Amino acid sequence: MSENVEVVVYTSPYCSYCNLMKMWLIENEISYLEISVDNIVDVNLKNEIKSVPYTFIKKGNTIEKIRGFNKEELKNALGLNAPIG
Repeated sequence: MSENVEVVVYTSPYCSYCNLMKMWLIENEISYLEISVDNIVDVNLKNEIKSVPYTFIKKGNTIEKIRGFNKEELKNALGLNAPIG
């Protein structure tokens, strides 16, 4: 994974897929920032996030958004080519 990648995961406290997402990121040694949807004050962002986890992956000036917990989408977005749990 490239060093200039930022990962932000929007979650909610009782979301089992959010917990799976966080465990996957930790297991694969991917740094991330977690933000609870309960703490979002930006109305436009709050309206955009219809389900959690909702992940923003920023590479340079590009932001990829991933809804839900999808390992293949995450691996592609993060540039992980080797098989990962």
